[in-house]
Amino acid sequence: MILAIVAAAFAAAPGCASGPPAPPPPWLTPDRISPKPVEAGSEQLQAADAGSGETQTVEAEGEGVTAEAAKKDALRNAVERGAGIVVRNQSLVVDWHLARDIVLTETRGSIVKFDLLSLQRTRGVFRAKVRATVCTKMIAKDLSILHYLSNHARIACVVADFAGGAAAETALARSGLQNALLDKKFNLVDRSQVEAINARERLDSFDHPAVARELGRRWGCDILITGKACANFAKVEQVYGVKQFFYTASIEARAVLVSTGKVIASENVTVRRGGRSRASAQKLAISGAGSQIASPLIKKIVLHLRKSSLDQQSIQILIMDVTFERLMRLEGQLKKVNGMERVVQRSYQHGAATLDCTFKGDSRTLAVVLGKIEEPRLEILGVERNRIEVKVK
Repeated sequence: MILAIVAAAFAAAPGCASGPPAPPPPWLTPDRISPKPVEAGSEQLQAADAGSGETQTVEAEGEGVTAEAAKKDALRNAVERGAGIVVRNQSLVVDWHLARDIVLTETRGSIVKFDLLSLQRTRGVFRAKVRATVCTKMIAKDLSILHYLSNHARIACVVADFAGGAAAETALARSGLQNALLDKKFNLVDRSQVEAINARERLDSFDHPAVARELGRRWGCDILITGKACANFAKVEQVYGVKQFFYTASIEARAVLVSTGKVIASENVTVRRGGRSRASAQKLAISGAGSQIASPLIKKIVLHLRKSSLDQQSIQILIMDVTFERLMRLEGQLKKVNGMERVVQRSYQHGAATLDCTFKGDSRTLAVVLGKIEEPRLEILGVERNRIEVKVK
């Protein structure tokens, strides 16, 4: 099962590519396995949940100007090795530079425990070697979301250019952003569709998420990135005897989940570029800002989806002594429960049924809710972490 928020984002919509969407990887199933981070300066700490997730023990080296910096560098390299193992074992298709950046954002949260094997100082540089147990399950979650985004989601980019404070008819920032995403193998809506909208729609899509959602629905995309880019003259100076013009460009972009119309990530970037003419410097600055914002924005999208998934649990409900009619009634009741994201009937045979649910809460909380349903009345037979057994009275 895919985590509910990703499932909602990638649900089939009018205008999408023909054929059913690819099934989500099974390791995207949300769970509560989240090892506590290793505290800085500790040489060996065991996380409370270490035994509950998939782990990999690796050795890695690092260096730094201080002993602590060398240890942290070694741990980052250990996490990177763990990420490489996940990519190979799960056959994930991702841009490695972007994947590495995402994984290393929260290095400490991926380390279950580590041993400092050696620490030496040579000519003012510390070198550390560690043996670390890396939680590959958490790494796999981030990389699986990135894999799904880059291989199965459809993304559209709508960015308005401004030069010297005035709206421009160019599409330099959008082109820079689109090219950067294409280089990272993301699937984009056809450019001709985006180019067909007018300047007012471009601006409104940034100021009003509802407009962005409507454009996304029109194009059959899953995520719409909307933004504004502005370039301003900075200075003129001689570079190796050649007169160079410099422009500073800033871009602010937001990612809107088309299925909900909610902004799930935002980012801003400022760059400076030079050229032999004002026009060339301005063009380089705006397009450079567009390309520079791609990676940090995608990283925030992945982290948002991962955080949303950790707020949810997959819980299986086994129901005994239930007729099909009463099962349908129960499904309807469950879909109305606050925090219930998804209810799917997995099987029904000889008066026994299995329901797969995605719920924002734990199994005990859901069991209490089940006990309060008036029709059909249920008797709670057992409650486990991801499983509830009930019998119809």
